[in-house]
Amino acid sequence: MASRITIGVDFGTTYSGVAYSHPKDETKEPLLITEWGSGPSSEKVPTILRYNLSDSIGGLAGVKWGYQVKHHERRQEWFKLDLDPMVYKAQDSVDLTQSYASELAELPDAKRTPQTLVTDYLTCLKKQAMKSLAGSYDSNALNRSIIEWVITTPAVWSQKAKLETLACAEKAGMGKGSAITLVSEPEAAAAYCIKMMQPVTLQPGNNIVICDAGGGTVDLITYRITNLSPLEVEESAIKNGGKCGGVFVNRIFQKMIEKRLGANSGLTDIGKHQLMNHFETYVKREFEETGDPGNEHYLPVPGARQNRDARVSGNNMLITEKDMKQVFDPVIQEVIKLVKNQISGIQGGPTQRNVSAVLLVGGFGQSRYLKKKLQEAIGPITLLCPANGWSAIARGAVIQGIATRSSNPEWRVTSRKSDQHFGALVNRPFVEGKHDSTRKYYDSLEGIYRCRDLMQWFINRGEDLSSTVYRRFYFYRKVEVIGGKWKWNEALKASFDTSEDGPEYFDNGVCRNHITMKVDFSTVPKEKFEKKVGANGKEYYRIDYAILAKFESASVEYKVEFNNEITGSIKATYDQ
Repeated sequence: MASRITIGVDFGTTYSGVAYSHPKDETKEPLLITEWGSGPSSEKVPTILRYNLSDSIGGLAGVKWGYQVKHHERRQEWFKLDLDPMVYKAQDSVDLTQSYASELAELPDAKRTPQTLVTDYLTCLKKQAMKSLAGSYDSNALNRSIIEWVITTPAVWSQKAKLETLACAEKAGMGKGSAITLVSEPEAAAAYCIKMMQPVTLQPGNNIVICDAGGGTVDLITYRITNLSPLEVEESAIKNGGKCGGVFVNRIFQKMIEKRLGANSGLTDIGKHQLMNHFETYVKREFEETGDPGNEHYLPVPGARQNRDARVSGNNMLITEKDMKQVFDPVIQEVIKLVKNQISGIQGGPTQRNVSAVLLVGGFGQSRYLKKKLQEAIGPITLLCPANGWSAIARGAVIQGIATRSSNPEWRVTSRKSDQHFGALVNRPFVEGKHDSTRKYYDSLEGIYRCRDLMQWFINRGEDLSSTVYRRFYFYRKVEVIGGKWKWNEALKASFDTSEDGPEYFDNGVCRNHITMKVDFSTVPKEKFEKKVGANGKEYYRIDYAILAKFESASVEYKVEFNNEITGSIKATYDQ
């Protein structure tokens, strides 16, 4: 019997990581890939690409990726977020990319779309991952093994963006269909961190906030422990996130240095690289607020002229604690705002539950200063910074992938919170004084006046969605006996509107098309449908049916049901 290898891919905005199941026992802690073909040994590799002008579109000959891209070279970066460019605009967080843009980034164009960039990057990542696996597995065993990929996506992403990620992974050669699974980033982090926590620290009823503070984005999700053996959790607050990751600390620092030195400082490009590398490797990670005037750092600025006002002397620049706070604080304030919003969703919600702990993971989550300021902001709530916090998502993706195919998983998310309203347009009987008169029309089949474009919300924002039980969305259609069409489109709408019941009408500026489902009843025997005579004398069939939806970590499964049986067919296409 062929063995299985589960590979977890933390496809990040600024850095990506890969982990895989233990060759001898997949229940052991996943192993991490740390060699990337060039550059240093590291838990992650930069999510960047550089194309030569002579490269053929869609080909990888001559393409540089990860550590192969030199510090001064222009590059394609942040292309992951271009799969869902609007998502963080719906979140309660400032987009720091507007104030602190990259100086080396090249924009996607008509030839190299975000989908092309993601596919090319995942192709490079997959190639390197397979090289690394060859060093851990016997070649014959590796060739006989069934390889399953688990790719992480932001929790707040649309289904369209998740499916595009899946399509890119397939084009990158990671397999098709069930060979690739998607899981949300904070859920993967939770799978690793909560599972690795000592059982004595967990109690049923505990609410734990997962804060994934990465390089580009920060995503949050909260779980309530419902069972310890096996470990079962449920989402207990609406997830949120924003573009306020650790890379913005670097960009603010760079702007501060440029302003201080001026245009003719003498600092070379190589000197700038040495300066930023020293800041990232030593100063940024180790910085702590002490209140001590002597808490200073000397950073290398090779070639820079002596400048007392800029505090440059002997090819070194003096950076004070005050300077560092000015660099960190604009970003940390946004992270704190996101965490507080997540906590208030628990403590200020209808259940009035307490938060037991905040788990801080991700690259930016390793910052000592962020840890200190976040602990001050959340007061008595425990802040936990687990070991392997930077690689927790890749390792957790492996754990989640193994759990997904297990009949008796050690870890399971039983329900999730809907982060938006989902529903459909309905045309209800018109009520004078209640409905907008401009929407009034006559239904000739039933002989009544109706109001068009009302919203019927099947799922409300904040509602619990079981990971095992299908939700039913009820519809009905009138199909004329003579000349009627048995295939039609049914559209689901969505809204991030924060009201409890959702907007009344579709065209109010806060609703949008979410998914178009092609429903086909052409193969169902007509005698199964109820036949009626309309007010206009025409015969028609009334078809009462339901669309079933099951919500998983990063995917939704749809079916169509008639007379309590799965029948007909349905094909879903996401609009957003």
